[in-house]
Amino acid sequence: MNSVLTQKEQILQNIKSLYNQLGYPPKEKEYDTTYKIKSRTLVKKCFTTWPMAIKEAGIQAHFTGRMLTSKEELDFKLNRFINEYGYLPVLNDFEKNNLPEYPFLVFYQNTKNYQKNHPNVKFKTNISNVPVNNGKYEEAVLEYQDLKRKLSRVPFRYELSKRALKAISKEYYSYIDFVKAQGDKPLAQSKGNNRISDKQLIKDLQTLYRKLGYPPHASDYERSATVRNHFGSWQNALKSAGIKATFDSKNSRVTKEEVIFKIKKYIQAHGRIPRYNEYKNMGISYMTIQHYFGSNENAANYFKVLTFNQKISSQKIKIIKEGIQTLINTNKEINIANLSKVINLSIDKIRNDLETYFRQNNVRSKSIDKFCIAIGIDLDKYNWHLVLLEYDNFKKKHHRIPNVTQLSSVSYAKILQKYDSYRDFCIAIGDGDEYLREKYDLLTNEQLLFDLKVVANRLGRTPTIKDYYKCKKINRQTTYIKRFGSWTNGLSAAGLKLKDSQKNLIKHQEKMSNK
Repeated sequence: MNSVLTQKEQILQNIKSLYNQLGYPPKEKEYDTTYKIKSRTLVKKCFTTWPMAIKEAGIQAHFTGRMLTSKEELDFKLNRFINEYGYLPVLNDFEKNNLPEYPFLVFYQNTKNYQKNHPNVKFKTNISNVPVNNGKYEEAVLEYQDLKRKLSRVPFRYELSKRALKAISKEYYSYIDFVKAQGDKPLAQSKGNNRISDKQLIKDLQTLYRKLGYPPHASDYERSATVRNHFGSWQNALKSAGIKATFDSKNSRVTKEEVIFKIKKYIQAHGRIPRYNEYKNMGISYMTIQHYFGSNENAANYFKVLTFNQKISSQKIKIIKEGIQTLINTNKEINIANLSKVINLSIDKIRNDLETYFRQNNVRSKSIDKFCIAIGIDLDKYNWHLVLLEYDNFKKKHHRIPNVTQLSSVSYAKILQKYDSYRDFCIAIGDGDEYLREKYDLLTNEQLLFDLKVVANRLGRTPTIKDYYKCKKINRQTTYIKRFGSWTNGLSAAGLKLKDSQKNLIKHQEKMSNK
C-alpha cells in the first residue's frame, strides 16, 4: 500500500516538474519520453486516466472526449507562434509549424472565433499588435547595414532574409518606411535604381505558371514582395497576369486549380483519387478538399475515378463476376455455396463484398440474386436452362424421359412454378406422347426389346429384372410378362441368351413376384 502511495506521489511530482518545463499540461507520451518509462499501467492503477492525474497534480487543463491535447496546450503553442510571427496562423501554418490543427477546430471551429476571444490578435494580412522581441529587430538593422556596405547601395527588399523582414514588418508598415528611418532614400527615389516593371513581373508570373502547371504561390517567386508592392496583393497580381486562381478564402495559399492539377497527376500515376493521409504529402489539407468538393467521394465523382475503398471493392466484385461466369460456363446453379467453392472465398466474405457494393449504390442488400440482376444476368432464364439441361441429359443417358422422382427437387419445383403439372411440361416441350407411353405402358414391342439390348450392352451380359430396374430406374416386369409371356421369352425375342444360373434366378424372381 505504501509503495503505491509513493509511486503516486512520484508521478504527481514529475508531472508538476514537467509542467514547469513545458509551460502547458504535459501529454502522457511526453511524460514517458522525458522520464523514459511506460506509465500507462501505473497511471491506470493510481488515477484511472491521464486527465485525472493532471487534475490531481493541481494543474488546470480542459480536455474534450478522448482528445489528448488540452486547450491550455493549444493556447500556449498559438501564443508562441503569434509572438514569433506576429499574426494568427492560417490552416497551412498548422502543418508547417506542428501546431495541433484538429484540437483548434474542436475548441474554436475557425480563426474568426479565436479572434473574437483574442481581439488584439490580427490576421496575417494586417499589422500585428503583439509585442516584438527587440533583439530580432536589431539583428535586422545590422543585416541591412552589412548588405548596404557590401553592395554599396540600398539593398532591395528581397535581398534581406525572411527573419529580418518579419522583424521589420512588426516595426514599420512598409520596407520603404524602414529605409527612410535608416536615413536612406527609398528605392523608388534612388539614382540608378533597377526597379522591375509591371510588364516584366507579369511576364515572369506567366512563365512560372506555365512551368508549374498551376497558379504559383508567393513563395515560388523570389520577388513576391515586389509583386505585392506593385499590385496590392498576390491575388491581384495573378488576376493582372490573366491567371485563373480560385481561393477558398483571403488567407488561403492553395488554389482550386492547384488542387485539380495535383490530383490529376496523382490519378495518372495510381488510377484512383488520393486518400486523406496522401493529400498531406501533396501539400493539401483535407479541409481544402472538403471546401472545394464537399468530400473525397465527391472529388472522385468530379474526376470520374474511384476512391481507394471503391477501387478495392471493384477488384473484389470483379473476382465475384468471374466466379459467376465460371458457374454459367460449367452449367452449375448460381448460389453463394457454389460461388464460394469456385473463387475460394468464405461465404461471409462474399456477402460482405456484396453488401459494400450495394451500399455504394445506396441499396441495403447482400443477395447474390439481386447482384446477378444488377450486372445483367437473367436468373429465371438461366435456371430454366439448367432444368432443361438436366432433363435432356437424363433422356440421352437412359433413352427415355425421366419420371418425377428422377429429377432433382429444385428442378421439379421450378417446373411446377411454370406449369400446372409435369404432364403439361412434357407436352410443352414435345414429349407428351412419350410421357403417356411411360405412364401407361404404351411402349411398342420394338421399343421394349431395344431397351433390353441397351441394358445388355451397358452391362456386357444378359440382364436380369433387377439389372433392368437399376439401369432404367423403372420396373417393367409386368409389361414384359404381358407382352412376351415371361421375362425369359422377352430376352429370347431380343436375341439374348441366358446361362443356367440366370434361368434359375429369373424363375425364382418370377415365382416370388407371382406370390
